[in-house]
Amino acid sequence: MIQRQNLKKKIAKTTGLIILLAGFLLITSPAAIAQGTTAEKKSQSIFEKMAAGAGLAAQKVYGVETGKITPSVDFATGLLKILNTLLTFIGIIFFLFLLYAGYIWMMARGAEEEVNRAKKMIQEIITGFIIILVAKIFTIFILTQLGQVVS
Repeated sequence: MIQRQNLKKKIAKTTGLIILLAGFLLITSPAAIAQGTTAEKKSQSIFEKMAAGAGLAAQKVYGVETGKITPSVDFATGLLKILNTLLTFIGIIFFLFLLYAGYIWMMARGAEEEVNRAKKMIQEIITGFIIILVAKIFTIFILTQLGQVVS
């Protein structure tokens, strides 16, 4: 019973610390700093502030200012960005599977069958991750070479 109470206290402290850290990061974020509190911005109407915020969001998301034509991107560069995003996402999934396999191993508590299952999962995950990493490197190499040939 005492251990359970200590665990609840630790969880509460950790949660509070995470919330405090998230609040600090939100307050000191570049967007919050960039907006500032000048007298000019205080005199703006709520609609002007909303329009400025929407323009800033569009600039951050699309990388260009609103009302301007976006520059054309060649095929190899666009495909490279898409594949990098996809392969990065797959890498994150592999990391989560690795955490799950580690959890299984820790919860096995010496049960040989569960330990072997976790070890096999970890070997398969690392093998898959290596394959994905090689595919990413190979793809980057091919597309950069293709982009140089086309240019």
